[in-house]
Amino acid sequence: MILSRLMSGVVAAFLFALASIAVMQPAQSQDVASAWTGYYHYNDGRQPVPFRMTLRFNGNNFRGRVSEPATFGTGASMLSADVVGTITDGKVVFTKTYDGTGGQTHPVQYYGTLSPDGTKISGGWLIETMSGTFIATVAR
Repeated sequence: MILSRLMSGVVAAFLFALASIAVMQPAQSQDVASAWTGYYHYNDGRQPVPFRMTLRFNGNNFRGRVSEPATFGTGASMLSADVVGTITDGKVVFTKTYDGTGGQTHPVQYYGTLSPDGTKISGGWLIETMSGTFIATVAR
């Protein structure tokens, strides 16, 4: 009985010490940035458009920036856009909204699948009456 109480006290003290250490440690940010490269394709047969994307992940959510050659719009050689999205059970959904470069400010809806190793996203995009496919891989 005394040994049992002693062991209970030791276990309680150990658990309290672990909890104290955990509380004193600064919270680790889940915010992780990564660079991606890819192409999007139009369903009408135009040439694929290359893009570069930097995404910052925080849990299932991400946001970032995209740059691509200006294949539409006026007065710019490159277009830039903001990206906001989520990944849930390997399904990726995000909105790319052009930031005004080249006179473009419209949103584009993207949907796709993240590869099991987390290095590739592939799927489709949709804007008003236009659509196509895309693929992006982690830049190496």
